[in-house]
Amino acid sequence: MASEETVIADIERNPEEIVRARVTEFKGRHYVDFRTYYLADNDEWRPTKKGISLAVESFEELESAMAKVREHLLAQKLIGAEA
Repeated sequence: MASEETVIADIERNPEEIVRARVTEFKGRHYVDFRTYYLADNDEWRPTKKGISLAVESFEELESAMAKVREHLLAQKLIGAEA
């Protein structure tokens, strides 16, 4: 069975690496995936083993964790207007 994917965003780490946010489907289950990709010799992005894939049932928990990370970064003045 073929898997399906929707690329949501590419976040540049450096000119030769990105972190790709995707929603994928595999064997009837949906996943949220964040994975490092590298730029291959043929100028195509190729996935690495570095990343995380979570069932969509865990998405709200991930979203809550990211909100806590944001609060911490703001409190430490690492992001935002005062950064």
